[in-house]
Amino acid sequence: MGLLRLYYYSDDARYFAAAERTLALFARAMREQPFGFAHMLAAADFYLRKPREIVLVGGLDDPETEALLAQIHHRYVPNKTVVVTEPDARECLPLARGKTPLGDQVTVYLCHDHACSPPVTGWEALEPLLGAAPS
Repeated sequence: MGLLRLYYYSDDARYFAAAERTLALFARAMREQPFGFAHMLAAADFYLRKPREIVLVGGLDDPETEALLAQIHHRYVPNKTVVVTEPDARECLPLARGKTPLGDQVTVYLCHDHACSPPVTGWEALEPLLGAAPS
């Protein structure tokens, strides 16, 4: 799971290849004894379905950013990754590149398999997107 998360955060294909090799090595054992490989099966699910990528663009010390981030973390969204970036960040993780805020509001992009929803602001606009199945 760590290798897959590193891949989605860094976009470094070496992590993805290592994760694929690991899953392939354990595939037979996971089929034969699934109860002994619960976390590995969760990693296989993450691998097959790809994560829901949540990019939050807002000030790291902004109470509105903190509140929205807390709501995201309290909501169960399987296979999610979360990236928080400053609106004027010169360097950021690959997933956050090109993501800009709407005005001076904390803005959220919900992505899946490199396709992102239009940006939204506020929990009321984000919550329905988190509950919807990824396309």
